[in-house]
Amino acid sequence: MCLICTEPVDSLLELDGLNCSGCLELETIPAALVNLVNLNCSYCPRLRYIPPTLVRLKQLNCRSCPLLESIPSTLVGLTYLHCAFCSLLASVPSTLVRLRYLYVYGCPLIASIPDTFVQLKSLDCERCPLIACIPSTLVSLNEFCCRNCSALTSIPAELVHIRMIIADDAMLVDILFTGKFPGLVALNCQSREWTLAQLEPRVQQLQRAYLAQSRVIDLLAAKQGTPLALHIASRYLAPLAITAAHPLRIRAMHKREQLAGDAHQGETKRQKTE
Repeated sequence: MCLICTEPVDSLLELDGLNCSGCLELETIPAALVNLVNLNCSYCPRLRYIPPTLVRLKQLNCRSCPLLESIPSTLVGLTYLHCAFCSLLASVPSTLVRLRYLYVYGCPLIASIPDTFVQLKSLDCERCPLIACIPSTLVSLNEFCCRNCSALTSIPAELVHIRMIIADDAMLVDILFTGKFPGLVALNCQSREWTLAQLEPRVQQLQRAYLAQSRVIDLLAAKQGTPLALHIASRYLAPLAITAAHPLRIRAMHKREQLAGDAHQGETKRQKTE
């Protein structure tokens, strides 16, 4: 149980941060907690309601709240919103124009991303099958994950600041061979194998590749002498023979969780310095 369930609301009124993650009893956030700046109510299976009075919120993590149906449109100060795996959530309010980090992966009812999110730097909409297009107005976007978005077939060319993309195999033609993303340095594709000949037109530009396939050995050969950080699933590490003199750095990681954590920490540090 969390503080909301165990303490009088009057004793919580001055809090600017509250962590209720994993509370099995929490059904609603009290409307009186108007001083909250940071709220973590993730993994609360009975949570249904976040009040519109929390207008000071800058960071909200409501991931894996299966009964939560909406995010209040009044939370216009939000810069970080993590609402992944909220299966009843059908939209993100277009009024949240200060958002810099948005994670909506695993929300099957979300059909669009508002075109007002011009400050957005990181977007993860993996497993959102109804999203058919990404607004061309998201010109600040640096990191984008659109894996398992079956209706999405291309990424707008206007998003020229994108540096990292996580996508399905079918998107690679649009990503790598159209020349739309001159700043792209990191790519994650964990589907079928691509030959070196297919990747060659862009392989020299990439500084990081995230590939769960045996063809990474070809990429190693192609990038001899070039600083490339190659991120692959741990089960593929064993077959690779890497000498101490090899320029590559190899790490196994769960990329999405790292991005979400890094974004959250970075936003917190930035706010402390303001």
